[in-house]
Amino acid sequence: KTHVDAPRVLIANSNLVPNWATWQHFRELEAKGLMMFGQMTAGSWIYIGTQGIVQGTYE
Repeated sequence: KTHVDAPRVLIANSNLVPNWATWQHFRELEAKGLMMFGQMTAGSWIYIGTQGIVQGTYE
């Protein structure tokens, strides 16, 4: 259960808003080490548990 004082966390990985969502801008950020293209939930080293690893390996 949670309560009104519980912290809220929002995590977003490699999101670009439409104005900057071009491959050129993506590659510029990637060259600076500011972007990643992993397509996996744990791409940012978030713990996703065994099921996430099994599912990713299966696919």
